[in-house]
Amino acid sequence: MRYIPNEVAITTQSVLDGMRITHAYYHSTDGIWEFFPDQEWDYDDLRLVAMEEIVNKDYRLLDVILKMTEQKAAIYDKDKQRWVIVPYSYND
Repeated sequence: MRYIPNEVAITTQSVLDGMRITHAYYHSTDGIWEFFPDQEWDYDDLRLVAMEEIVNKDYRLLDVILKMTEQKAAIYDKDKQRWVIVPYSYND
């Protein structure tokens, strides 16, 4: 994938407030990145931010973003303290 600092991404207010990002998704059909914490959220909690703001929350995400391909997601493995890229299929 590519990293464009001012590209729009979707996240939650709780991430902006400091909660760790644990799930990252790229939707190739619309070119949207999503970054979520390991907690339930609702649509009222969603926020649009620049990718740069996401990478500033966890600099290791930059490496994940560059390695991601279509039909993949990244999940933060708390036990190993690292990001793992896994298969992912998005169905509307």
